Amino acid sequence: MSSSSATASLIGTMSTWFLLDIAFYSQNLTQKDIFPVMGLTSKANTVSALKEMFETSRAMFVIALLGTFPGYWFTVFFIEKMGSYSHKDEIHLPRIECGFWKGGGTIGAFGIQQYTQDGNVHKIKKAMILLAVTNMVGFCCTFLVTETKGLSLEEISGEDGRQNETKMKTSKPDSGHQDDGWE
Repeated sequence: MSSSSATASLIGTMSTWFLLDIAFYSQNLTQKDIFPVMGLTSKANTVSALKEMFETSRAMFVIALLGTFPGYWFTVFFIEKMGSYSHKDEIHLPRIECGFWKGGGTIGAFGIQQYTQDGNVHKIKKAMILLAVTNMVGFCCTFLVTETKGLSLEEISGEDGRQNETKMKTSKPDSGHQDDGWE
């Protein structure tokens, strides 16, 4: 992998996770404010705490049943056919994760929540549009990540003991002999 493609892949992976964390954490923290505006639950000041918990749980279950669950199985069945984002750069990214990726979670937790806490429909609409744009930018950033073509991290990094075997298939030695068995 060349230096420029490794850099693009690293930036693609970091920015994708950064943007994913913004959407993920803000969605989980603000749904209690968004559900009443959407009509999925009653407003907190009009029902008991137990009823609010039940209605919020029901709304979360419906969203998981109609969105998360089918999305998970779609990924399970099609990720290897459509592309997998597992690549060599991910081996080194956990070191960067603590600082950079979790910044997205911080923005999601504190930034987006400022738009939704008071229940203002116009502010919530702005937050939802902002999150949709964030997701689309994150989706575009995935195209910077190199495709692994079904190889595992061990195969890519050479940890499976085949590193030399891969090198031998891709480069010819300069031995000066005409027929040295390399084809």
